[in-house]
Amino acid sequence: MPSQYVKEWGNVFNAAAVVFTKDVSGLTKTDKDGGSGLRRTLEPVQSPLAVIKALDALDKISLDQSSKDQIKALPANMKLYKAALADLGTAKTKFIADIDEALNMNITVSPNGIRTPTPMKTVAPDSYRQVKLLRAEVDAIYARAANALNAAAVQGAKNKQFEELEKARRKLADKGQENITAKDEAKMAAMDENAAMKNFLLEFSAAFKSGMAKGAAVIQRIKASPTLAIYNKEMNNGGRDISQQLVNITKLKANPKFASSSLAKKLPDPGDLGPAITPFANGARRHLPDNATPAEIKKALEDFTAVYKRIADKYADVLAGKL
Repeated sequence: MPSQYVKEWGNVFNAAAVVFTKDVSGLTKTDKDGGSGLRRTLEPVQSPLAVIKALDALDKISLDQSSKDQIKALPANMKLYKAALADLGTAKTKFIADIDEALNMNITVSPNGIRTPTPMKTVAPDSYRQVKLLRAEVDAIYARAANALNAAAVQGAKNKQFEELEKARRKLADKGQENITAKDEAKMAAMDENAAMKNFLLEFSAAFKSGMAKGAAVIQRIKASPTLAIYNKEMNNGGRDISQQLVNITKLKANPKFASSSLAKKLPDPGDLGPAITPFANGARRHLPDNATPAEIKKALEDFTAVYKRIADKYADVLAGKL
């Protein structure tokens, strides 16, 4: 299925643009100079043309491998995709620089006729939150696109492993259910675990970055609209990918065959981070009850944000591309 990065970006960007217009218009009515200052501050943030162009290019390139023709076309498509991803990376870096400048900009407002340089977070908190959301969103889309390219690159190795597993399963089935021993079942389970660990090693870095970028975007989306409906919609997938990566790290380090691998040695043990994020991935705080109060929603988001930051700190080398 073709990606829809432009549509996804547009949904977030268009909603942000509405907030920007509302804030500029509202401030201009009471403080013309302040409104002009806010408009100028937001102008670079509202012109992500290079980002959109790169996303559009990615949307047009298929990495599907479900047919022989698609597999044949894959090398050329991956080359095109890699180039478009590089363009997105360049555009993202420039756009985030514009965003960070806007977030740190003081806007001169004139309450009671006194000109006062004031942070955007104070002057227009809703616009400030939307700018933060755009930053998280462009990071999340880039990470997901990079993960898609990596997944396509390793699919051949995964297909080979799948064929080996299917061959072993057929051989086991040929023995007849009544002749399958506990030793046979243990051997098959070990092969499954071995394949899972090999796939994890192939996919880890891109998948971890993608999951963390998704989590960061989820935090900003909920902060922008801290309602129960938004919390439950966004948190439904906010922590699952991260949680799965922590589970896999634990398995990797505990597996005798893989514990001595370079990645297993370098990756920190998750420790209590796995249990800390589980409620948001597969537990009670993934979906709050209908009678959850605004205070409970706020507390749940604060707790998720806290464990997210702890994970980001512990695996900073992975996020920085050092592992």
